[in-house]
Amino acid sequence: ARRFFSPAEASAIEREPTPRQTAMFFRFWTLKEAYIKARGIGLSIPLDSFAFTLFEDRPPAICFTADCSDVPSAWQFAQILLEGRYQIALAIRLPKRDPLAVRRRHTVSLQEWDTSRILPPCSSQEWAV
Repeated sequence: ARRFFSPAEASAIEREPTPRQTAMFFRFWTLKEAYIKARGIGLSIPLDSFAFTLFEDRPPAICFTADCSDVPSAWQFAQILLEGRYQIALAIRLPKRDPLAVRRRHTVSLQEWDTSRILPPCSSQEWAV
C-alpha cells in the first residue's frame, strides 16, 4: 500500500489492527480499481493521484491531487461485502444531487431449481431448461 496508494490510504491501513489490515487494503484496492475502470483509461492513472476516505455511515469519498484532472463531486461510490469475504466496489460518474441506489440481487441458475416450481404446467409442449 505504501508503494502504490496515497499516503493517507496507506496510513489508514496501518492504523487498523493487524487482523483487519488485509480487509482494509481490499476496500481501498477495489475502490481504486472501480474508479480507473470507470474512467476507461486503466493504470495510466497513477494510483497515488487520487485517494479515498472511508466512512462508517456514508459512502466513500474521493479526492484528487493536482496531477489528476477530475472533479470529486462528479463521482459516487458504493461498496458491498458479499458473504462476509468478497469485497466489491462500484464507481459511477453521477453528480451527488442524483442519489445512487444500489441493489444486490441473488440469482440462481434454473438448473439448480425444481422446474415444476418455476414453469407453469404445459400439456402442449415439453419445457426445455
